[in-house]
This record gives sequence, structure tokens and C-alpha cells, in this order.
Amino acid sequence: ASLPLALKNEEFYIALQPKYDTYTEKIVGAESLVRWKKQNGEVVFPGRFIELFEKNAQIVKLDFYEIGRAHV
Repeated sequence: ASLPLALKNEEFYIALQPKYDTYTEKIVGAESLVRWKKQNGEVVFPGRFIELFEKNAQIVKLDFYEIGRAHV
């Protein structure tokens, strides 16, 4: 029930995880990872909320939220 409110309150943020080429020893890209930082400061990792978004057909809303926030 708190997922739509968390989207409205912009409680999600994107963390970038570098992709590293061990052959060239260079960073070759990044993977976008979503995290949920609740208003009380607790950080919730995707393993605890992605499945709920999928079951409630809200995953597309989260995807668009991430795309919209990618420029920040």
C-alpha cells in the first residue's frame, strides 16, 4: 500500500554500479540500480519491493519514474 505513496513522495533513487572490464582494467559502463529511501531514513533494497511492484502491475510506473530521474 505504501508503494504508490513512495513514488509520489520521490523516495526512490538511482545508484550506478560500474561495469569493469578485467581485461582492459577500465570501466566500460554502468548498471542502474534502484533503491528506496523511506522518509524515516531506512534504505530498502530491490529484493524487498520489486516483486511487489510486479505483482501489483506497478513496475512500469517505477520504470518511468527511474527514466524521469535519470537526468538528476
